Amino acid sequence: MGICWDDYPTDSAFDELIQSPGRPRPGAEALCAYLASLDEQELTDRVATAEKVIRLMGISFRVYGEDGGSIDRHWPYDL
Repeated sequence: MGICWDDYPTDSAFDELIQSPGRPRPGAEALCAYLASLDEQELTDRVATAEKVIRLMGISFRVYGEDGGSIDRHWPYDL
């Protein structure tokens, strides 16, 4: 079984996909149903592929420190 939207927390921050536990926002119903249909291994594989593509394409952002230094970080991705 894939993502269980009933247990998805939405109280602490605004979420563009889910408006309350188990309820997709208007227009997101098909995407949520599709993601829920994927098993855990499929989700894991898709996340790994997305992270690999992000690294290969060099998608990053720069983090500046208080000491004036900076570091490039890969764009974080979670599902």
